[in-house]
Amino acid sequence: MDHLILQISINKEEVTPIYTDNQRKGNAGVADIGKEFRDTFGWLFTEIPNQNDMGIDGYVEIINQNSAIGKSFVVQVKKGTSWLNESDEDNFYYKFDEKKKNYWSKHVLPVILTFVNDNDGNKYWVHFQKENVYKKGNDTFHIKVPKCNLLTPTIARAHLTVLALNPDPISQRVMLLERNLELYELLAKYPSGKFTKGKRFERVDELATLEIDLIDQMGEVKEVYTVFTNYNEEQDQKEHLLKALPGADISETAPKDIKESVIVPYEENSDDDLLEEQINHEFSDMDQESSSISENENIQDKKEDVDVNEYWHKNIDEDDLYLTLSSLGKSYLISRDYLLKIN
Repeated sequence: MDHLILQISINKEEVTPIYTDNQRKGNAGVADIGKEFRDTFGWLFTEIPNQNDMGIDGYVEIINQNSAIGKSFVVQVKKGTSWLNESDEDNFYYKFDEKKKNYWSKHVLPVILTFVNDNDGNKYWVHFQKENVYKKGNDTFHIKVPKCNLLTPTIARAHLTVLALNPDPISQRVMLLERNLELYELLAKYPSGKFTKGKRFERVDELATLEIDLIDQMGEVKEVYTVFTNYNEEQDQKEHLLKALPGADISETAPKDIKESVIVPYEENSDDDLLEEQINHEFSDMDQESSSISENENIQDKKEDVDVNEYWHKNIDEDDLYLTLSSLGKSYLISRDYLLKIN
């Protein structure tokens, strides 16, 4: 059977609306994401018409056990091969302009950036947070999109539900204070906490742990507390602690009422290398074999510093950090105690 060929005559002098490839991809992406939330998650998705799109493509309302719970978030959808073309082993990097950054930052609902990646066929998401945005160039910004953030119920449902339940910045701040409540109570008990840069941390994928020594007025370590926070390669240790601990003041200077010179390490044998170096200086007649051992250990120490520097490339050689309870931390402990009493 011969194919029917339809020829349409177009008057190029007439001005008519144009349906571009970008519009087609945008509509297809919104349809894909909407279908994912409706059919796979079982949630409500309401699309915002293109002509009203200011940086938000739709609203998602959480459905829990067939009941609408009045909790929502908004989504921006990007589909194609170019939006996530910049990447490394663990993350994609999405670029956007200052207008979008300002608009998303002021939104009263959590903003979820979603991507239909035509390169691998997967859908990804990331929660837009102003503190996770970095400037790139004069008027361009970027945010990391972890490759593990697949938009599937198994991976994303719990995270997105929590975000919808705590949408406003005040609630999120209170949650952050509550997460490290034990540390604030310890800072109220002891004069200071101390963090040794580059020595008291571990990193597992996107998570960083930082150990804080709680020290008394004599500088002796009495307790140790571990802070958990998201790792960011563009932030130094102090910035990580400030992000995780809004209830603490952080300084490079030890409080005046602490005798810094007599600080005793909490862990046994954690200062063996320093002790051995002092012994080597005091006993200059030690044999060559001992000197070689000490030299090898110093080389290993330098290698560890290099490894640490890969993760904490800013101000790693500066002084230790000291933590004290901030005005916000003090007020939170008082307010929390009061609220518990009246309940």
